[in-house]
Amino acid sequence: MSLISKTLSLHETASRLVCFPALTFVRWRKPRHLPKARSKIFVVRQPTPIDPTEETLMKTHTHHYSTEMRALRSHLHKVMSEINQQKKSKGLAEGKLEKEKEWAKMIKQNERWNINIAKKREARQAEEAAARLAEINRIKSVQEQRAIRRHQEASERVAYELDQVDSFITESNADEVIDRVLDSTENYLFAVDPKGNVLGAETEQDTDSNSMGPSVPPT
Repeated sequence: MSLISKTLSLHETASRLVCFPALTFVRWRKPRHLPKARSKIFVVRQPTPIDPTEETLMKTHTHHYSTEMRALRSHLHKVMSEINQQKKSKGLAEGKLEKEKEWAKMIKQNERWNINIAKKREARQAEEAAARLAEINRIKSVQEQRAIRRHQEASERVAYELDQVDSFITESNADEVIDRVLDSTENYLFAVDPKGNVLGAETEQDTDSNSMGPSVPPT
């Protein structure tokens, strides 16, 4: 009895076999370096005799078994192919239905977003329109005030010019005005202090001319 057989004979219960996790059952073989036994040196093994009837029957049974197993495998392969095709078709249909539901959900969400954005856009456009209208009214009021001021300034200028009609130089009094200008003299021998007072002698003609003041129309 070998060492493994003796070891196994000591353990009767199956629970005790847990202590041999790496146990492997193999046929005992003698080492390669040992020579062939003397009793087997010149022994020639004779083939096992075969019964022809038994051989024919076994071949027939083997052929039948192979045919039946091949048919069974073919049938199972066909059945599994049909089942897989049905699962695939069902999965595609469910996936398509799921995609359609998801698409409809996204369309509804997009419509809600469009409605919200449209409301915000309308409110913003209304505010912009109101601001633009207010700016237009402000510009119109400024332009109207500017036009009124210009009209008032023009009216004042026209009134001033109408008051100064008598002092205009025309063809009838041009010679007289030229003679008066030529006869008049100006005295520039005077000084002005920091307060604006004129210091120096002035002639009577200068006094008259100063009293008249410059005739500058208003601007």
